Amino acid sequence: MCSASPKIIKWHLDHGADPNIVDFRAQEPCVYAAYGGNLESVKLLMEGGTSVQETRALIAAAGAKDFKPDVADYLLSLGVDINRLERDKDDEGNAKSSSSGAEGTALHRAVESGDVERVRFLLERGADPSVRGLPPQAMTPLELAEMYQLDEVSEVLRSGRAATS
Repeated sequence: MCSASPKIIKWHLDHGADPNIVDFRAQEPCVYAAYGGNLESVKLLMEGGTSVQETRALIAAAGAKDFKPDVADYLLSLGVDINRLERDKDDEGNAKSSSSGAEGTALHRAVESGDVERVRFLLERGADPSVRGLPPQAMTPLELAEMYQLDEVSEVLRSGRAATS
């Protein structure tokens, strides 16, 4: 059900599939749909019961190679936390695979993409540039941008931090 078409997702949901079930990487289907930019699939999965509080779909969407603002806006309209941290361990302490070595927020993923417009998009919608990722790096998005020498992204984050302070 992860990267399936909306028609296949609908069939699975109609036959009792759990949209919150996770794969071996601890990712639920909505994460893959959001990363793939498929708004129709994301909507089906969210309407089918994906947990708004637990999904990492926005983080995946922000880190996608082909960012789709409509997917991110839809998730935000449902109340997905724009500053939710992607964690490397579940509540039982089991390792989870993440999109990168630095666990962070959607803004962290946007910074890693190097896409200035994506960073602006998230800042305009309330992303907090002062949130630190989790250890071992525990960086803010600005520190991450500076580490990657993304000067334009760093400048946008500096101005975004000043605007939110």
